This record gives sequence, structure tokens and C-alpha cells, in this order.
Amino acid sequence: MGIYDRDYYRESTRRWWTNWGDRQVTLWLVGINVGVFFLQLASRSQTGEDQLALWGDFYLPAVREGQIWRLLTPHFLHSSFGIWHIAFNMFLLYFIGSELEALYGPFEFLAFYLVTALVVSVGKVAFGLIGLADPQTHSLGASGPITAAFILFACHYPYRRILFMFLIPMPAWLLATGVVLIDLFGVLGAGEGGIGYTAHLLGAAFAFAYYKFNLRVLNWVPNLGRAVRTRRKAPLRVYEESREPRQPVAASVTQPKAEGSGRSVDEQLEAKLDQVLEKVARYGRESLTAEEQQILMLASEIYKRRRGR
Repeated sequence: MGIYDRDYYRESTRRWWTNWGDRQVTLWLVGINVGVFFLQLASRSQTGEDQLALWGDFYLPAVREGQIWRLLTPHFLHSSFGIWHIAFNMFLLYFIGSELEALYGPFEFLAFYLVTALVVSVGKVAFGLIGLADPQTHSLGASGPITAAFILFACHYPYRRILFMFLIPMPAWLLATGVVLIDLFGVLGAGEGGIGYTAHLLGAAFAFAYYKFNLRVLNWVPNLGRAVRTRRKAPLRVYEESREPRQPVAASVTQPKAEGSGRSVDEQLEAKLDQVLEKVARYGRESLTAEEQQILMLASEIYKRRRGR
């Protein structure tokens, strides 16, 4: 296909506000968490106690009594005393979730998020039963699934630069390594109290296994997976390739002269384009040289002209 038919050129010509429809699951997850948080505040102001947290937080004795909803509901609850906790979680979920949703699709990303929440809770049940965690502890918060999402993001884009504390740029792999180490020290007793180190590590372990073994949650339910893939399938735009052998050409920043059509431009740009886009995925767009930036701009202009026809 021509370069103007590729997904990354459709994406590159959009403005930020046109991408909201591609983040539907991420926005719903953020919206549900924020909505539940305000419900927690409202219930607390009337009764003096956080009724939603009492009903839905993770509490092992209640789970053992059959309140199995507590395996999932804690991951949509946050402490009503700490607005910064939910603010940071939702900020991270929005930006990391948007990337993963674009990569895996909305249904698989949602399945990954929910299954991660269950894996974290089941792991905490196991730890509590064998005596590695205090079974009387109440816990809540979305940090487990969000940590998992960040680890999965770092596996895919290890050299993407992230502003730590909004100030210090560092590659994603380094920040992910630091998160895991801090949680390990926390589990060993060297961290602050009141933080779900175990939940973070369980989420990180599941995310790494998900990436390493190329797992897909929807594949665990074949009929559902096929239905989702059929729904997402989009029509392809194709043209018949010329049967004449192509001569290799060097990529050029300046637009070459086309003989009869713009397809020769496609052929020349495609010689370098995939390498440039792979570099963007691994290191971020800011890593591109001026020449590579021009290649992207030229290809984008070609796509715009094709759309305008």
C-alpha cells in the first residue's frame, strides 16, 4: 500500500482533540474512578465514615466470607483523605492508558486492566492465607493495575523519555526499574507505611509476563476474542502493485520528480520511513535528527494532498 494509506500517517495528521475517540476505554476508566471518588466524598460528609470503602475495599476476612466483589471494587476506590493519590493515579492512567489502548485496542486494554486487578487481589489473598501479609489490613486504590500498565508501557517503549517529578527527563526503563526496586524495598520493610507495595509488585510481575509471553486476555475466551476482532476489522484500501521489479533508491529529503504519478515518491520515502518510525517508537520524536523530521513532514504533506483529492 502507499504511505498515505498507513495507520501512522492517519494518526500523524490529527490534532490532539480528534484522538479522544481512540481513548474511549481510558477515559471511561478515569471517569469511573473520579466519579466513585466523589461518591465517596459525598457519603463521608453525610455519615462521617466512607461507606463505599467499608463496602468495597480489600479485606481478606470479608472475601473469605463470600464477598468476592472485593477482588475488583478496591481498584476503583481511593482514600477520601488523599486527593493527590487519585490525581496522580488518574494522570498516569490517562497518558499511559492512551498509549496502550492505541497499541492493543480498547477491548484488550480493558481486559488487561481488569484481569490485572483480579490478579493483584488474588495474589493478596494468597499472601494473606500463607502469612506473608497481614490478613486484617484494609486496602484500596488503583495503583496495582496502573503500575502494571506503566511496566507494560516501559517494555514496549524502554527509551521513551518521561519527566520524573515533572522535571527530570529519564528513559522509561530506568523509571520502571526504580519503581520495582522501591516496591521491593518496601515489601522488605524499608519503605513508608500505608503504601501497597505488594499490589505494585504483583501488577508489575503480571505485566512483564504479559509482555514476555505475548499474552492476550481476549484469546483466553476465543468466541469473545473473535467477536471483538470482527467488530474492529476495518476495510482495507489496496491497489494492484506493479509487476515490474523495483530498483532500490536512496531516501531523499527533497521531493523527487514523479513520472506520471506520486507513487515514486512513496517508494523513495518508504526506504527510510519505517526506520524513522521505529526510532520514534523506541526513543520518542525528540530523538529525530533534522533530516528525519523533514522526512516525516514530507510524508505528512503527501498524505494531506492525497486526502484533499
